[in-house]
Amino acid sequence: MTDTPYHPEQQVEQVSPEPAERPALESRIAQAEPAGDALPPAPEQSEQRQLQSSVADRAYEPRVEAQSKIAAATDAAPEVGGIRDVPVSQINNPEINGPEDFGPDSYEGLHRDMEHLQELKPYIEAGRGEQTADAWDRRQQLGHYTAEGYTRGYTDAYKTYYESDPVALSPTDDSRYEIINGRHRVYLAHEMGLETIPARIV
Repeated sequence: MTDTPYHPEQQVEQVSPEPAERPALESRIAQAEPAGDALPPAPEQSEQRQLQSSVADRAYEPRVEAQSKIAAATDAAPEVGGIRDVPVSQINNPEINGPEDFGPDSYEGLHRDMEHLQELKPYIEAGRGEQTADAWDRRQQLGHYTAEGYTRGYTDAYKTYYESDPVALSPTDDSRYEIINGRHRVYLAHEMGLETIPARIV
């Protein structure tokens, strides 16, 4: 058997389908590829997955609806550190009967904090609450400016409500709030006739 000589300078002819074969070939290509930019449809969810999604949606909807109703009905002041003023009239009964339900000296102490907070309120809404509280403590020798011992001041009240131990409320289905933390302070707000109290919605 004799090998055929290889001549690189010779051009190899391109093999192309005969004219009679082209329509059939083009038809098979068109059937194999999606037309235009169309993509294959996403796989459908299983029945179990669809049921789980439906149950989760139904469980979430009432809470979202309650929050929307409360937000629409409340003309609240801007939030400060996630805390905002909530109408006392929309908060459920704190189930506190009176001063006898407070600990020793806590009734007077919480009452004083509430009074300090009301004095600070215009400055808190203006974004100067903490600075003003510190200036008033220094002027009156309260808080860490106390000459002897320690007397709670404006900064203590501010930090309690807006940082370390805020009142916490949870929205209910009837456009009200359930108390999570701060029952005694909500009771005092009722007793003092306050329209709002600073609280975090959880």
